[in-house]
Amino acid sequence: CAGTTSPTQGSAVSSTQTPGEVEATEFHGVRLTPIEDQGNNALRGSQVIDRESYRLVVDGLVEKPLSLSYADLQAYGQESWLMDLNCVEGWSFTAKWTGPSLPAILDDAGVKPEAVVAIFYTADVESGYTSLDLDYIRDNNILLALKLNDVTLSPERGFPFQVVAKQKFGYKWAKWVTRIELSSDADFRGYWESAGYSNNADDQGPAFGDQRHSIGSDVLMSGGLRVHDLLRQLHRHRPLRHLRREFCPYRTKHIRVTTHCKDLNVLLLVTFLRRPASSAFSWRCGGTTC
Repeated sequence: CAGTTSPTQGSAVSSTQTPGEVEATEFHGVRLTPIEDQGNNALRGSQVIDRESYRLVVDGLVEKPLSLSYADLQAYGQESWLMDLNCVEGWSFTAKWTGPSLPAILDDAGVKPEAVVAIFYTADVESGYTSLDLDYIRDNNILLALKLNDVTLSPERGFPFQVVAKQKFGYKWAKWVTRIELSSDADFRGYWESAGYSNNADDQGPAFGDQRHSIGSDVLMSGGLRVHDLLRQLHRHRPLRHLRREFCPYRTKHIRVTTHCKDLNVLLLVTFLRRPASSAFSWRCGGTTC
């Protein structure tokens, strides 16, 4: 859910909504977050996709490439999940997600044995927004949600569907998907992952880097990414103004990492990222200035 815009309220009614739809308020005895109160981010604003001309392409390492219309997606068996979407910015909401099983669609395409990841191409990131491991997709029977709280997704919420990436941070929940490529490239990194976000994206783990590790000197992330390199990346991606602050205590002018920290996410205060790239930053890592 990382994005260039601040969390905005959703729309309870949209041009894609089917007449007669009523928003669900409860599912399995759990109170749902109203759509109008849910956080929502977009990289380049809402993408408007025409329902009639839309085609979802499923290709790459498959025996039978698919070109599925919106009606085709509706024709698959529809499942409903109660699921929280957790954003790295610190907000979350609880919703009912309804749509077809992605593994069922992939089965129809006939995935070749050498495929290990599914890459999601979107209307706003045509080079590939994100990816998910094929084993993860199958083990968790990942859904493509056509409906949110029983209401057809609006353009603002990702119509025609949003990937319900169970137990992953929101930036893995791709919206406005136009193509799914089955690939053997386990090293593929999408938009946010290329900027330093964890490719694993476990919503109970660190938002940055792919592994947990103890901090040493000025090395902040597995792979040896240092503070000045990180700042250079972040200033290149100015949208990252609302990073999640977790695990470690922090102060107004610097970040203090203590022995109580389970992990080191890269914890940056909003004031840091609003300064020019040339500004001096005061960092303290384990008592050592970085």
